[in-house]
Amino acid sequence: SFSGDGRGMLKTTMVDNKEMMTWHTRTSEANTWSEGQPLPAPFDSFQFGAPYLSADGEAIYFHSRDLPEGHGNLDLWVSRRVRKTP
Repeated sequence: SFSGDGRGMLKTTMVDNKEMMTWHTRTSEANTWSEGQPLPAPFDSFQFGAPYLSADGEAIYFHSRDLPEGHGNLDLWVSRRVRKTP
């Protein structure tokens, strides 16, 4: 999933039988993507996927089977961005 400005990308990969979601950036569409930073919980849990970044870049939609409040199937979740304050 890509950010609206084309400079951010969410990517899911399998590592040791576990899905990981990483955030990659680039300074312009002509430049290459950064290595990527793994996202923390709940994005480091098993059985999630299909990330979709909202157009404004403030929310991630995804499905998961493992989150505690889930119903054991592919539940749809949203996680809103919380900006760090200095």
